[in-house]
Amino acid sequence: MIISAIVLLFFSIVEGSIITIPICLSLLLVMMVVYKKYEVLIIGFLIGFILDSTSVRQLGSTSLYFLVFLGLVLLYQRKFEINSIYFVGLASFFGGLLYAIVFNYNFLVLQSIISVVIAILFYVILTKFKDTIALR
Repeated sequence: MIISAIVLLFFSIVEGSIITIPICLSLLLVMMVVYKKYEVLIIGFLIGFILDSTSVRQLGSTSLYFLVFLGLVLLYQRKFEINSIYFVGLASFFGGLLYAIVFNYNFLVLQSIISVVIAILFYVILTKFKDTIALR
């Protein structure tokens, strides 16, 4: 989980300064689905602050969005099987679409589709190497 957090930190700096695709949202979603730990909420909160400061937005807005989104994922954990590639794809698409709407990005659907592709790739990598990557 520490390696995943470092990768997330790198992508938050890249996303805040170079691109507008919600990569961090997809990576946080996959981390929540795979690990199912509350530490992902803390990581999301901190990454949101870094993302806000690098993209010159009001501090805390992205953190709040990440917390609400990941909280909804945790709520649906008991009703649905969230540990599937279909849930990751759908949640990433709708989360990315709403993220792009809230923060006034252009090319909403294209960014959401790219976000889904990134989330699915990260999900496959993380589920395949979960035991190797996770530090106890």
